[in-house]
Amino acid sequence: GVVDVALVPASLVDDLLDFGRLERGLLPSVSRSSVDVMEWLDGVAARERARCAAKGAALSLETEGALGRASIDAPALERAIANLVDNALKHGEARSIRLRSRRESGAVLAIEVEDGGKGLGGGSVHEHLFEPFARGSASSGTDGAGLGLALVREQSRRLGAQVTVGANPGGQGARFTFTMPVGSA
Repeated sequence: GVVDVALVPASLVDDLLDFGRLERGLLPSVSRSSVDVMEWLDGVAARERARCAAKGAALSLETEGALGRASIDAPALERAIANLVDNALKHGEARSIRLRSRRESGAVLAIEVEDGGKGLGGGSVHEHLFEPFARGSASSGTDGAGLGLALVREQSRRLGAQVTVGANPGGQGARFTFTMPVGSA
């Protein structure tokens, strides 16, 4: 059948375009710059907080210790965080999302996106969620094509980061954790 392009969400179009670039190896190269991590995270949280509020959810920002300056690809990392927030809102039906950050061993930045949604469903291995077009068991509706987490995984690899997923130890929901070497800047 014919799809009315006007009915396709812009975020889905962006994901499809990014996925096409990813498959062809055409995503832009990593472009790092020195940022004050706390200041940058405050900005990310403000933008995500507004998006969450529009969907009836609350986002909080928590940091552990001094985050200092770091050399990161801020736009790429923010896009990955936005995809995780989208995932929590769409598929986990989260009403509360926590963005948490800390420095580990000085040169490693850890950023977590933790939600209080439906959770991941059975078992403890959830690596399949990062596969293109995968949809978790908590997935509902047709919003999205299952590309957001595949893009998160690819962005993480490009940034030299590792992304993992597991159940939220604080109770219901999921926790996605980025860990990446950033050095000091």
